Amino acid sequence: MPSKIVHIINNEKFINSFIELINANFDTQDHLFINISNYKANEFPLPKLANVIEFEQDLNLTRNFFLLWKKVTPYLIKADKIIVHGAFTGNFNKYLFLKPKLLAKSYWVMWGGDLYQPLMKQAKTLKQNIHFAIDKYIKGRFAGYVTYLPGDYKVAQELYNAKTAYFECIMYPSNLYKELTLPNVHTDNKFILVGNSGDPTNNHQSVFETLSKLEDQSFSIICPLSYGNKSYIEQVKTVGKSMFSSRFIPLTNFITLDEYMKILAKVDIAIFAHNRQQAMGNIISLLGLGKKLYMRNDITPFDLFNSLRVKVFDIQNIKLESISIKDATHNIKKIEDYFCEAKLIQQLKVIFEG
Repeated sequence: MPSKIVHIINNEKFINSFIELINANFDTQDHLFINISNYKANEFPLPKLANVIEFEQDLNLTRNFFLLWKKVTPYLIKADKIIVHGAFTGNFNKYLFLKPKLLAKSYWVMWGGDLYQPLMKQAKTLKQNIHFAIDKYIKGRFAGYVTYLPGDYKVAQELYNAKTAYFECIMYPSNLYKELTLPNVHTDNKFILVGNSGDPTNNHQSVFETLSKLEDQSFSIICPLSYGNKSYIEQVKTVGKSMFSSRFIPLTNFITLDEYMKILAKVDIAIFAHNRQQAMGNIISLLGLGKKLYMRNDITPFDLFNSLRVKVFDIQNIKLESISIKDATHNIKKIEDYFCEAKLIQQLKVIFEG
């Protein structure tokens, strides 16, 4: 019996919990998960389940295009809907370009990097221009656009001339509010979290320079660098150590979610200098813990939190003072109410059954 909903996925850290959520709350025979890119298979292995399909080859590589066509077409033709989790440049985008009937029943779950690609990297070669043209074509013709950031849908309209339905959806359990009992620790030294990864979009150095100029230097910097661009990570470590010495604490090893949440729990202030939507799982967790959070005021998450009446702070005016108990308590309640599992399941039902 063919599956009604086929999810196109890859090995990412938040996919396993999504599969678990779907299988726990929906009919497993209605949902099939096809992993088309196994380049992170060792890092984030998928569960061995009857409704999860994986291949030995990375089907998103150019040399495997015809193999992708052969392997996935039988499943997709019979599906009622196709959910594309992250529409990054690759074989599957080209495949949809050549399969307009399948594109017409496909829904794009926008991750961020896939949405902002034209703004992040300019096409310089003929090959890149062709890839970008294909991306622009398919990204303007999906049956639906899935995100909880209305501003990101507006970006899709501006960049790709998207015209079809916008579906509000938190999408992944990693974006849900997580209740955590905070340790009752009082110290004069504050902990500041800077960024979420070793990706240059974190703009670490500009944040470091701002922090180094604060009159009050009674703080330590926690800097997650367990994944990203290796040369950039080394650069951040060098700059961080030179500017803050032992007060700079790089996190370079992968740790469990529970361990990471314990680190977030002791953070006083978090600073995210991304110039686009990024690190939302981290941001939601920190706000749900009542932490003071700085971000740019010209990105779509800033607008989202303002609309939810969650207090976030403008990165142009960084101060070492902690958030007030009143504002922290207010933020926790707002995050708990919006980013909850019941709301997520209802949002998914609208996409799957609509």
